[in-house]
Amino acid sequence: MLSQNYNVDLEQDVDVYPCVTKGMTTYPIEGQTYLLPSLDAISMLDQLTRMGCLTLITKTMQSLAQKVDGTQLQTAFPSLNEVKACIDRGLILPKAFTAKIREWEALNCSEIFFDFTEQ
Repeated sequence: MLSQNYNVDLEQDVDVYPCVTKGMTTYPIEGQTYLLPSLDAISMLDQLTRMGCLTLITKTMQSLAQKVDGTQLQTAFPSLNEVKACIDRGLILPKAFTAKIREWEALNCSEIFFDFTEQ
């Protein structure tokens, strides 16, 4: 499971935000975020594991940032198209989250960042 291999705390909610890449620079789309509740994050990871698609998260997982309070984060940043492909294959996400993903696509999102709290 992700929590053992990547030292993430799955009891914590996951901050999710869209990013856009222009040239060689990737940056967050201002004012756009989604808080994925921990139970929904666990469900997403379980589904991805059963689908054989956990690499959607694990292949990019890195310690890139920390919260203002110093809490370390593990960030995964799959492409929007990779996330949409998993949804098309049957990944079930909260309706509000899938609505956000459609909204982000209209804003030219290229990657979706998932900030998991480190244990």
